[in-house]
Amino acid sequence: MVKPVSSRITHDLLVPLFVTIVALHFGIFLPIVAQNSHNVFWESLYGLGFYISGFVARSYVANAFVGWIGLLVWPLIACIIVFLVARAVMRSSPTTRLAVGILFVVSLFACVSHDTESYFSSRGAPLYWNLYATSY
Repeated sequence: MVKPVSSRITHDLLVPLFVTIVALHFGIFLPIVAQNSHNVFWESLYGLGFYISGFVARSYVANAFVGWIGLLVWPLIACIIVFLVARAVMRSSPTTRLAVGILFVVSLFACVSHDTESYFSSRGAPLYWNLYATSY
């Protein structure tokens, strides 16, 4: 049976877009909105750009390459990856959608305070806001 156009748009576009926006919010904008709250999982995903570009540039401190990649380029790439993964999940079986949906909701609750985030970052976790503060 062919799905109606509105159902296909919801499954192929709207739900993955919603997941991408929520992940972006929890990975980058949560510390701005909730002053003392950081989501370890999503902030690590968005912090990988700073982390990897720091290795490529061989320094973390005040390098324009690290800033451009970590602040602008990688978050866009990460959003595309999250969107494509969410889209693939929406096209999978109902059991897979349920399991991944539960994991997604649980990942949203992996929030810690600023002090705990600093502890994780000092142990090598690529957390977005700590790496951003190091670059600028």
